[in-house]
Amino acid sequence: VFVGTPAAGGFVNNISRIEGTASGDLAGLKAADAIQVRLYYEFPTGGGDKYFWDWNTLLFSSTTADGNRSADYSSTVGTAVWTIDSGLPAQNLLSETTFYVGMDAYDHNDLMTSTTISFWVDKTSGTVVSTLPVNGGYYGGAGGPGVTPRLINAISGMALDAEGDTVSSVHSVEITIKRGINYWNGLTAFDVPAQADAWLPVSGTEYWT
Repeated sequence: VFVGTPAAGGFVNNISRIEGTASGDLAGLKAADAIQVRLYYEFPTGGGDKYFWDWNTLLFSSTTADGNRSADYSSTVGTAVWTIDSGLPAQNLLSETTFYVGMDAYDHNDLMTSTTISFWVDKTSGTVVSTLPVNGGYYGGAGGPGVTPRLINAISGMALDAEGDTVSSVHSVEITIKRGINYWNGLTAFDVPAQADAWLPVSGTEYWT
């Protein structure tokens, strides 16, 4: 049995689908209800009480009566793809929390195999700071006697994702450069009217240029 989504040890900000694979060979999976899936977290984290997603009330509960749900699966022989794509908590997840997906798979002989994976929820935005240029500063002067040059040969800054104990860290940083009503196209001119079409990747993450 295997859980592929969400990825073990990964970070998410919502759950719209849980899926994976299972194989019941040699006997094959049971024709119905062969794959049982549960979603839960522990409080306190790391060995506290378990709170299971109740598929009927759509709330987390300390009881396990409705903690399992039968997944949909593609076949009973070979490697079957199983999914749950409805009734999930979606945005109703505690940020900075470790969650678990556990599943049981039963073959025709009622032999069961189980697996559990953990993942983290991080819904806290990071912070991006520009160190060059500085907000509100004036640039372009070549300087002179007693006057420091104010040239810009790069745009640089920092990006942080350090809020809380469990964070996903910075994956990538992009910037846009605007003059008047248009944005820089990254090559030759300020001719991009929509910011959504003008994002430029930078080098680095925590310290970027």
